[in-house]
Amino acid sequence: MDLKAPGNGKLCPTPREIVNGISELARGDGNLGRFGTFSAVIYDTAWLSMVYKRDRGKTSYLFTKCFDYLLETQKEDGTWTTYGSQIDGILNTLAALLSMVKRRKCISQDFKEETTLHHRIQMAQSGAQSLLQSWDVDKTVHVGFEVLVTGLLRQLGLFNLQFEFPGYAKLMLLYERKMQKFSPDLIYSNKKTTILHSLEALTGMIEFDRVSHHCSEDLGIFGSPAATAAYLINASKWDQRAATYLESVVTSYGNSGRVPSAFPTSIFEISWVCYISIQINVLST
Repeated sequence: MDLKAPGNGKLCPTPREIVNGISELARGDGNLGRFGTFSAVIYDTAWLSMVYKRDRGKTSYLFTKCFDYLLETQKEDGTWTTYGSQIDGILNTLAALLSMVKRRKCISQDFKEETTLHHRIQMAQSGAQSLLQSWDVDKTVHVGFEVLVTGLLRQLGLFNLQFEFPGYAKLMLLYERKMQKFSPDLIYSNKKTTILHSLEALTGMIEFDRVSHHCSEDLGIFGSPAATAAYLINASKWDQRAATYLESVVTSYGNSGRVPSAFPTSIFEISWVCYISIQINVLST
């Protein structure tokens, strides 16, 4: 099948030919049905950096490169990058801060490492406070931000890290409205729901053992590295399916430690290519 554009002397394929051709490629040996090209993000990278396994009383972190990447990318003001809006920097910084305070708790008698990490945590705490202080909650449109931010603030509070900021009351009002529609039964059932993609925000609020049926080696928890990491951390039994999924995400992004907010994205990207191809076909006729 030739998917070349018009103007090269060949007829432009029909929409059906385009869809059938891409479908054939996806089912072929090239494993086109399992890939992702979303940009890597600090938020999900931070969640993977928290994944550990206990064996004979010893804690071993699975994705040390993810934590190294957090250390490498912390800015001089203590925060982490903001991609396009205020909420990006807030989510990235709070998640990275949570990872560092958890890691500090597990450091064993390494004074130099503990001192360095303590300084970085102080910087991150100050940076997060500054970001929250200037945050205009009313202008935030990120899907589920009211659940994600409050989830991180609640978990940081367990480490005696508290934040006060002008938009806090508004944030909690939005959170309470959203949670009025939520019941743990939504995710304990077999029904797929979008809240699964942000499962990490429910840490401390749900029984993670009861969502194991949503996990698979191919998609983890709803194709979300962060949600899958949170599930693996909080479930009472080690789930190798989740670990395999996370390992595949890290490998697919070059083993650099950086991971995206969703993987794989092949269905989305193939669908998008089909849509654009169809539009081009319509416009050219």
